[in-house]
Amino acid sequence: MSQSRIAYLLPCLLCASSAIAGIFHHVKEAAPELGVSELLQAPAGAKADWKSLRGKVVVVEFWATWCGNCIRQIPRLNELTEQMKNDSVVFISVTDEDRATIEPFLKTHPMRGWVAVSAPASTIAAYDAEGRPITYVVGPDGMIDAKLDPGFESKFPIQPQNLRNLLAGKPSGLVTTPRLGYAGQVVDAEGAPVEGVAIFARKRRSPTDWTQIGGGVTTDRQGRFAFDAEIPTSWVNEFPVSIEFNHPRFLFARLEDLRLLPAEQLANLRITLQDGNAISGRLLNADGQPAAHARTRIAFDAQPDYAKDCETDAQGGFDLRGLPTLKGELRALLAESPNQLLSFRQEIDPRSGQTAPFQMHRVLPGSAKAVHMLGMTIVSATGDIQKEVFSAQPGILVIDPGTRNWLGIGVLHTGDCICATRGQEPIADVQSFARLLLDAHARAEPKKRAWISGSVQSFYFGVVNGGPQFPFSLTESDLAELRAIAGQP
Repeated sequence: MSQSRIAYLLPCLLCASSAIAGIFHHVKEAAPELGVSELLQAPAGAKADWKSLRGKVVVVEFWATWCGNCIRQIPRLNELTEQMKNDSVVFISVTDEDRATIEPFLKTHPMRGWVAVSAPASTIAAYDAEGRPITYVVGPDGMIDAKLDPGFESKFPIQPQNLRNLLAGKPSGLVTTPRLGYAGQVVDAEGAPVEGVAIFARKRRSPTDWTQIGGGVTTDRQGRFAFDAEIPTSWVNEFPVSIEFNHPRFLFARLEDLRLLPAEQLANLRITLQDGNAISGRLLNADGQPAAHARTRIAFDAQPDYAKDCETDAQGGFDLRGLPTLKGELRALLAESPNQLLSFRQEIDPRSGQTAPFQMHRVLPGSAKAVHMLGMTIVSATGDIQKEVFSAQPGILVIDPGTRNWLGIGVLHTGDCICATRGQEPIADVQSFARLLLDAHARAEPKKRAWISGSVQSFYFGVVNGGPQFPFSLTESDLAELRAIAGQP
């Protein structure tokens, strides 16, 4: 074991302000052209361009049939449309989906306003509407008054008086969905820039629960980063929002409660990462040979954020750095064959100096029956098998994920455990899992993805993906395969 200098990240204690510094708003500007020509439910001859709409207040909602929050907004928008039917207000719901998709949808989900279909990609980009729903309120002068994310809010953000204020030439009173913005540089203890630091902003809801804000960013060669994301207006004064810094060679670091820092400092952060401890060694397979390409992790149950992982080299070697002064558990998983996994787990202290090779052992007993399904090789994970793959719940263990991406939460990996449920009962055998997928598919609307309850516990990433539900898509050949496994005609 090698050990480098141990240091600690000390929290900053400053005076709190009344709101999170670093929030900025969309500046009032002319609304980009919508670029749509196909209008449903609009008056004859109507056009959705700003010259034709001059003098009216326009509420533009970007939505899609695949967007659950969008569908939940429809009754709210319908109510507002009805309330404003005698005023010079136009409601336009814009989607990039085509008429053939939207017209059948409107029969089951009526919308009172205009519906613009087949919006070009340039319009979606101009309005920053990849994520939906996104709502713009445009004044009679064609200037954007507010950009809102109604999916964030428990109460619909637009009220009739807001729109009537604009018609009367007054401020609408709407608060644009705020954005968080931070920027700076990450360096090591010697002041050298650190490239490749993964940075995430998170709102902590409890000691063990958090919500990620936007996507992560990564430092460049100069160690610099810039982050911004929209947040609900209700979060502005909530405590706390933090920034987390992750790099394979350094101790995990978190900058707590960003309200404590002035805006000038949040735009010019300088973060110093510390080295921590390090441990290295070799993994051997069940036959005593080097275990190459084994996914290896050291986990700390008391401080899960400090976990580190790597993949062993051709000689089975691993090197884990940036570790705290805590006892942890060394874990490893490797596919020995398409039908067998190797596993290893042992408590370890990064300061102990343990350097002897660690030997992995086979996970699946001879009685375990691997099944080929949906391009994967899977097996029931209960009891000892469940423990050997570090899953907190019983489920369906993925031995070989194949190349398909049938599950709507991303690509599966070796060692993932699909923890699906029917009601409150976990699904822990392959035949029951096949029946669950068939039943969910039968309940789904035509041409829509089906959904099942549960989550995927990923050893590869060390996280739980999805939940409480996740979508999936099946082909006709998939359905035939599942029926055969489920014992159905």
